[in-house]
Order: sequence, then C-alpha cells, then structure tokens
Amino acid sequence: MNSDIALREYNLKPVEFGPKETLGVLNGTAISAAAATLAQHQADHFIVLAQVVTAMGVEALLGRLDSFDPFFATVRPHSGQREVAVNITAFLKDSQLISSHDGDKEHRVSGDGKLQQDRYTLRTASQWLGPYVEDFSYARQQLEIELNSTTDNPIFNVAEKRVHHGGNFQAVAITSSTEKTRLGLQMIGKLIFAQSSELLDNRQNNGLPPNLAADEPSLSFTMKGVDINMAAYMSELAHLGNPVSTHVQSAEMHNQALNSLALVSARYTHMVGRIGTMFTTNPRWS
Repeated sequence: MNSDIALREYNLKPVEFGPKETLGVLNGTAISAAAATLAQHQADHFIVLAQVVTAMGVEALLGRLDSFDPFFATVRPHSGQREVAVNITAFLKDSQLISSHDGDKEHRVSGDGKLQQDRYTLRTASQWLGPYVEDFSYARQQLEIELNSTTDNPIFNVAEKRVHHGGNFQAVAITSSTEKTRLGLQMIGKLIFAQSSELLDNRQNNGLPPNLAADEPSLSFTMKGVDINMAAYMSELAHLGNPVSTHVQSAEMHNQALNSLALVSARYTHMVGRIGTMFTTNPRWS
C-alpha cells in the first residue's frame, strides 16, 4: 500500500526531514538494498521449500533416513549441513515409506539390484544445501546492516561538527550479498532438477513407471513435458547465476572508475528467485 495510507492506518505521523536528510536515507544504494531484500526474502523461502521437496523425494523413492544422521555433523560440523539434516529428519518423522537404519551394508547394489544407499540427489542433500544456508544467513546479515545504515556523501557528524567526505555510498556490500544468494539459488535449482530427473526416469526411480505415468506410459506424456520444462528452467537459472560483479565498467569519464552494479545484481537475483519457484510449483509436486 502507499505510505500515506499505511501511516494513517497505524496512526503514525510522517517523519519531517531536515536539509539533506532525504538523500541520506534514499539514494541508489538504498534502492538496491530494497530490491535485494525482496530477493533475499524469496530465496529464504525457496531453500526451506527445497528441503521439504527433498524429504518428499526420499519418501517417493523409498529412501533412507540414514543420510541425515546427526553423526555426520559431529565429524563435519558445518552449521548449515546440520540445520538441513535436522529439518529433513523432522519432515520425515513418522513416515511409513522411508527405510530404517542399515549401517552394516557394504555394497552399493544388492543381489536383487536394489540400491543399498540412496543416490547423490538425496544422500548428499544436506551437504549440498548446507553451505547455501550459511551463505544466505550472511547475505541476509549484510542486507540488515545496509538497511539500517547511512550511505550518503558527505556525511555530517553533528556532535563533533565535522563533515566527512568519503565513499560510504559504494554498494558492494549489496552486490556481495546478492551474488551469494543468486549462486545459491542456482545450486538449489540444480538439486531439484536432478531429483526431478531421477524421479521421472524408470531406470532410477525404484520401480515407479516412466515419467510417473499413471496409465499407459507410451501414451501418457504429461510429466514428459514437465521434464522438458525443468531442463529449460535450469538452463536459464545457470545463465542468470553467473556473477554480475565481474562486468563492472568505468563510467562518467572515469570519475566512477568503480561502480557496484548492485541494482543489476539485485534484479537478476529476483529473476532467479522467480524462476526457482517454478521448480517447486511444478505439477509433479501437486
């Protein structure tokens, strides 16, 4: 809603700014931070949803809970890995479809051809997603600091009656945040794409029909279309996941020899987030 409506609804008086104060709270850096925050909020939802989808995949393929045993985090104590394992374990609580612990199996394939451990897309999900849980946490922290900062130039120290000329407007903190988030979104998308491919492939889906066809596989092609769409989404994600910061160019007769491209990076991150939602709102999960 518009700010004037929001202020009236909550019975708040608008702030009256003094000289130069408006530029101190709203400039190019502030707009970049706002766009980045929207993208980060979307990314935070997406990485949780990816964990839910992974748990669903474990059930669909009659997978094992062993992959998320807390012991792994004791010998490799990455906080993100631990968090993902705890979450997926919680999602699978009381599931009647997953296999129980069977740690004495030494061979990958048993005599009847069944896997003795899940494929990488399920078995390594906490190790794959964990680093991006950590990256997203730091990316969010960078934005929280930025949103509560002043990025004007010059900056006035009223208490000491001093004027500081510097570069506090440089928005690389936002670029750093969004680059991490965008790469993370691409990697999450890759995980979901790989999980989807295995679920639809009867050579890998533990006895489910080709393309999950409920009737005649040679005539029922709904999920084949989904498979093709997923590949297209992944290709676009991979393209947009590339860094923007490597393309900084000198501008304004070299006065701006360095510019953050923060808004460009934030926009691309938001685009990747929107594409990412197509993975998890796909008909295969409905």
